[in-house]
Amino acid sequence: MITAVDEPNEVVDVYGRFVGDILVTINGQETNLNHWLVEQGWAFPAFYSFMSKQEITKILQLSTPVRTRKDGVWKNWKKQNKLDVLNQKLIYRGKAAMPDPQEEKGPVIMPKLFRRASTWKINQMAKMVTGGLGKYLTAHPDDCYLTSQFLVSPHTAVHRKLHEFYRSDGTFGLRPDELVFQEKEATLIGPNGTPATDW
Repeated sequence: MITAVDEPNEVVDVYGRFVGDILVTINGQETNLNHWLVEQGWAFPAFYSFMSKQEITKILQLSTPVRTRKDGVWKNWKKQNKLDVLNQKLIYRGKAAMPDPQEEKGPVIMPKLFRRASTWKINQMAKMVTGGLGKYLTAHPDDCYLTSQFLVSPHTAVHRKLHEFYRSDGTFGLRPDELVFQEKEATLIGPNGTPATDW
């Protein structure tokens, strides 16, 4: 096990998701799956404030060539892709159905933005919210920083909100690698019901 954290609470996020790199050994050689997925164009870079400058810089180095070539997920990603237009005819294919990358031709948006847009759309259809996606993002703010500023100094980077980059035409003004999201603190509870402090 390799660790760069000091306390158990740093291992999971506020939603209980494990935060870390997955290392596997293939033919006797260790491979970082997080890096491999980004390098092959199978995943967008996703940066959070708990990450070190070295971690973010490494992923930027790996993702830039594939983004420049417009391979993988970058092939159908454009700043003109609309967040507020969701194809409601798409269905879950199930675990047995393997996707064909050559057939995936629809517009692509950042997963975090997709989650926000789909939640807004479902709530709108259920008449739980009114107004457009921009209003929803403003009412449910996500804290973030510009990657360029965060890499210079995490402590002096200007604190921003995700909705600032949402455009009135339904598009988003930044690439996934241009944002660092503020991680929400988690509290891991031990078997005695108190916050865990020991490993």
